[in-house]
Amino acid sequence: MGILWSLRSDYRRFGELKRDVLGISEKMLIQELRHLEELGVISRQVYYEIPPKVEYRLTDRGKSIIPVIETVVSWGYADMEIEALEK
Repeated sequence: MGILWSLRSDYRRFGELKRDVLGISEKMLIQELRHLEELGVISRQVYYEIPPKVEYRLTDRGKSIIPVIETVVSWGYADMEIEALEK
């Protein structure tokens, strides 16, 4: 979910994703990016320059899940507020 959330508004380079998605190892990030690309959720654009540049962005299919993630995030915040009030 963190990768998709990071990509929700624009493209990201690998280093940016690594900073945005807390607690993920480089190996796991690479695996997840490949898997999401295979599913057609993200696209990968390679620029053949020195140093090499790779950008990731959501496809239309990937963009369609963002409202669901926003709902889950909103629910989480609301639930935290309810728990805080109950204490």
